[in-house]
Formats: sequence, C-alpha cells, structure tokens
Amino acid sequence: MKNKIVDLIENSDLPRIKKSISIGIIERAIEKERIYNEDRELVKSVMYDKGKLNEIVISTDEVKIYTVSSTDEWDIKYPYRSIYKDADGVWRIVNTVSPTLDLAFITYLEYKHLNSTSNFTNFAIKMLEIKLEY
Repeated sequence: MKNKIVDLIENSDLPRIKKSISIGIIERAIEKERIYNEDRELVKSVMYDKGKLNEIVISTDEVKIYTVSSTDEWDIKYPYRSIYKDADGVWRIVNTVSPTLDLAFITYLEYKHLNSTSNFTNFAIKMLEIKLEY
C-alpha cells in the first residue's frame, strides 16, 4: 500500500518539495502505526486479561500505561493499568490498578524504583491531596 501511494506521489505533477513532504508524512504515519501495533502486542503479552485492552495512554521505553474496557464494575472504577521494564530489562506488570492516570504513573514509580510494599503511593496521595472515592 505504501509503495503504491509513494509511486502515485512520485508520478504526480507536484513540485519536488511537496513530493518530499508528502512522502515524509506517509513514512512517519507508517512508523507510528508500527510502533502502536508493537506496543499493543507487548502489553497483551504481559497483561493478565488480554481481551480487555482498550487504549495505550503513555508509551515510553520504560513504561506502558493503558486502559481496559469492560462492563465489570472493577474495571470501570479502576481502568488504568501499567507495565514497566525492570532493571534486568524484563517487562513486568504492576499489580495495582488505578482510577486515574496520575495514580497509575505514581504506582509505576513505586514498583519501578522502590517496591510494592513501600507505601510510596499512599504517601504521594496524601502529599498531593488527591481525593479517592472508595
């Protein structure tokens, strides 16, 4: 598909600069789609319930924070999940679910840099005065 579009642009009457810009846009879109698909496959390979993956919200070399989609009350109330790369380069799942993106990120930091029993997340919630509904 890409080659057909690039050939169409190359054979058009557009000035060379517009051809180059158009081809660059197409190549970046293809690269973005490739990375998106790789991220989804990575998250699905690590997460527990593979059918619930909705959207990847944050994607870096160290962490992937994503949402799940389900009719389950728990998933509606706590839609954010994350995986992170540990010191050995292995992707690990964060076992704590979060109601908001900021809490998912704070929880990732706790798992990555401290440990799951450090109570860093609870401390951060109090310090940042984040209100949670239980």
